[in-house]
Amino acid sequence: MEQQRPKLEHVKTKLEKIEARTLGKSNQEGTKHRLSTDWNYQIKKRTKEFIVLAATCRTWFIPEGLFEIFTEFTLVYRSQEEITRDQLENSMERLLLPAGEQNAMMVAQITDKMRGSPMVISPQVKLKNKDVNLN
Repeated sequence: MEQQRPKLEHVKTKLEKIEARTLGKSNQEGTKHRLSTDWNYQIKKRTKEFIVLAATCRTWFIPEGLFEIFTEFTLVYRSQEEITRDQLENSMERLLLPAGEQNAMMVAQITDKMRGSPMVISPQVKLKNKDVNLN
């Protein structure tokens, strides 16, 4: 049986932290680099009225080279009903999309200044781990 999507209204997405650094080129000529984006989140607060999420994103290349960008966001949602933890976790990639959109825009702008051309990444959030400790 499929769970119903929670009824939530996005209130705001706040950039809490951003770190970016140029790593230079890979030592190995002809090495193909694969862009990797790793998202993690934590449910910071869950009440009948509000949901507060913390999300981090690390964008880098494998093997390590070119650049690394780390962003941290807080997202606030107003809830219209009691939301279970399972409902939240099953909807998390969709709930983190506003952070994914901001992250994609910032990565493009920062890489344009760091490397001379913008690196365009998908705003979609793909989670590997559920509710990890961000500290």
